[in-house]
Amino acid sequence: MRKAIWAAACALATATAFVHEIGLAQSQKYPTRPITIIVPWTPGASNDLSARALGAEMSKVLGQTIVVENIPGAAGSRGSSIGARADPDGYTLTFGNTTSHATNVVSLPNLSYHPIRDFEPISLAHRSTMTVTVNKDSGIHNLDELIAYLKANPETAFSTPGIGTPQHMIGELLSKELGIQLTHIPYKGGAPAVNDLMAGHVKLSTVGLSNVLAHHRNGDLRILAVTSDTRHPDLPEIPALAERFPNIVVSGWGSLHAPKGTDPAILEILRDAVHKALATKEVSATLITAGLEPAPSSGEELVEQIESDITAWQALVAQGVELQSK
Repeated sequence: MRKAIWAAACALATATAFVHEIGLAQSQKYPTRPITIIVPWTPGASNDLSARALGAEMSKVLGQTIVVENIPGAAGSRGSSIGARADPDGYTLTFGNTTSHATNVVSLPNLSYHPIRDFEPISLAHRSTMTVTVNKDSGIHNLDELIAYLKANPETAFSTPGIGTPQHMIGELLSKELGIQLTHIPYKGGAPAVNDLMAGHVKLSTVGLSNVLAHHRNGDLRILAVTSDTRHPDLPEIPALAERFPNIVVSGWGSLHAPKGTDPAILEILRDAVHKALATKEVSATLITAGLEPAPSSGEELVEQIESDITAWQALVAQGVELQSK
């Protein structure tokens, strides 16, 4: 009996080692054909730009073509769902962001994927700085004046690129800190939100730095604060909102994911390629020009970011914040 158990154990160990060797051999050959990165947003958006810049440089590192495929729809969930169901062989990846891989967990009750359970994290790709910005004719010139104005006008409207975006979170967190309830006006993207701000239809917007930096420098809009944890190097005179409200630190981000079950060795190859690509002058310059910051990370750090954002939105929803269009 003991001999039989020993023989079975040896056979199992041999089989396990054999499977491991096959996986190792496959990862050593990877990649042998083109890789697709699904971007669940329309062409031209900041996440699309980031994915294309990253993919172009990663293809040089990996020695294979990388094709970016845009599959927009349903707040990024359509393309992300397809990416989650792809074969876990390293040849179909998904470019996620704050909405598709965090907020959707809270805002879409029938979401067909989970950003952690159905994906393997590769790395963060970028972070984006958010701002609190007002119309040039608003009569508000600094953060103190804004706070005084909002306390006197507690239902002031603020425009954002949409429900459940990091920009939306900023307005809700500011409402909680001031003990008021600002009126959220979601748009379909940052550009129309800024257009209405410039036209004077709203006094206040929480939008990405890339949407308003040029207008701020031209004097057409006025950035009052950034929502990163420190001041932005290009705007050292503009305070971080966290200087007054330490709990309000919000940034957007983009990230790269593989389907759950992808070989860890392949994930390491891809992660190394992401980090090498982000370190190049070409990719760094492209991202910075678009108002994004290269942000390489470990897989664990990406998961922590996702979990943190999901928790933050769950807390806001528990306090009555609406994340679904009426």
